Amino acid sequence: MTPQPSWLDVPAPHETRAVRVLLVEDDPGDAMLVRYAVARQTDLHYELDHVQTCADALVRLERSDYDLILLDLTLPDTSGIETVESIISSAGQAAIVVLTGHDSKQLALEIVHAGAQDYLVKQHLSPDELGRAIRYAIERKLIQRQQLRLREDFIANVSHELRTPLSAGLAALDLLIGGNVGELSVDQRELLIILNRNLVRLKAMVGDLIDMSSIQSGKLTVMPRRVSVAAVVQQVVDALQVKAESLGLSLHNFVDPADELPSALCDPNRLQQILMNLVTNAIKFTPEGGSVSVGAQVIESADQPRPEGNVAVVEVIEILQFGADRGAMRKAAPASTVDGEGKMICLSVVDTGPGIDPGEADSIFDRLYQVTDGSHPGGLGIGLYLCKQLVTSQKGQIWLEDTPIQGATFKFTLPLAE
Repeated sequence: MTPQPSWLDVPAPHETRAVRVLLVEDDPGDAMLVRYAVARQTDLHYELDHVQTCADALVRLERSDYDLILLDLTLPDTSGIETVESIISSAGQAAIVVLTGHDSKQLALEIVHAGAQDYLVKQHLSPDELGRAIRYAIERKLIQRQQLRLREDFIANVSHELRTPLSAGLAALDLLIGGNVGELSVDQRELLIILNRNLVRLKAMVGDLIDMSSIQSGKLTVMPRRVSVAAVVQQVVDALQVKAESLGLSLHNFVDPADELPSALCDPNRLQQILMNLVTNAIKFTPEGGSVSVGAQVIESADQPRPEGNVAVVEVIEILQFGADRGAMRKAAPASTVDGEGKMICLSVVDTGPGIDPGEADSIFDRLYQVTDGSHPGGLGIGLYLCKQLVTSQKGQIWLEDTPIQGATFKFTLPLAE
C-alpha cells in the first residue's frame, strides 16, 4: 500500500484537501442518517466510503488511508469492544469515532481507553454534534501523534548519544581486563568484570530503546534469508552458558544439527536477538538448581497460536527437573524434518522457574509492561514487546504456552525457507 498524505499532517485552517471518511455501519437507515449529517458539514469537504462489516473495513484500511473512521459498535461479524480493537489495529493515522445505540458511560470509557477518540449515541446524533465530534476527534488524534513523535524523537536521540560512549567504555574495559595495559590484582580484575557485565546490560537496554523507537516510526529493519536455526540457537546457548552456570542453572540446547531441521526464512541477527531476550529472561527468573532449555520443531501453520503438544512440553520440563539424557529429551519433543507448504518452524524456551500468573499472559507482550515480581530487578519492560514485533515482522507468531505445571514456556514461529 502506497502511503497517501494525511490531512492530519497539514492541519492548516485553509487546507482544502478532502477529509477521507470510512463509515462502518450495517444498518441502512443509520448509514443514511450519517451520510446526511456528513453532507451538512460546510467547514470542510468530506469523501465518504461505506462498508457494512468489520472484515470489509479491514480490507479498505489495507488498501487506502483514511483520516476518520465512523464505526458502528455492533456489526454482523463482530460486536462490542472487540469491534474497536479489531479496527484500531489497522487504523493507522485515522481518528476513530464510535457510533452506538447504547447510552452507557462505562462503555464509553472502555471505548476511549481502547483507543477511540470519541463516542456518539445514535439516538442523539445531529449534524452539529457529528461535525463537532469529527473536528475534535481529528484534532485529538493530531495532538496524540505530535506528543508520541516528540517522545520517540527524544528516546531515539538520547539512545544514540549513549551508545557511542558505552561502546568506547566497553572497549577500554576489554583492554584492562585482558591485561594489555598492565597486570591487575584479583580484586581489581573482579571489579572490572562486574563493571563490564553491567555496561553490557546497559548497552543492551540502549539497543532495545533504539529498536523500540524504530518500530514506532516504522523504520525497523529486517533482512530475511535462509538461516540455520540450529546454528543460531547454538550461538545463543554458548553466549549465555557461563552466566547460567554462575547462577547454578543448567542451560540445555536440544536443537541437534543431526536432526536436519529445515532452514528458516528470517533475519539471523533478529532471530538471535529474540532468543537472547527469551533465554536471558528465563535465566533471570529461574531459581538456583533449575533448568532452561531451547528446542525447535516443525509444526503446521494451522496449529498457531496454540500448537498441539502440551503433553510433550510437560514431559520436557519433567525431564529437566528429574534428569535424563539428550536422546530421551529429543524423544519427548521430536523435530519433524518434513518440509512443505503450510508449515512453520516453532522454537521454544522452557524454564523451571515460578511461571507467570495467567492473568498477565495477555499483557506481557505490551510495551513497557513488567511482570509483577518483586524479587528480581526490573528492566525497561520492552524485551518481550520487541520479541513480539520482531517475530510478527517476520510473519511468525509468539505466545506464552498454557502448561499445567510450574515454569514458563514461550514459543514462537518462523516460516520455512523454500
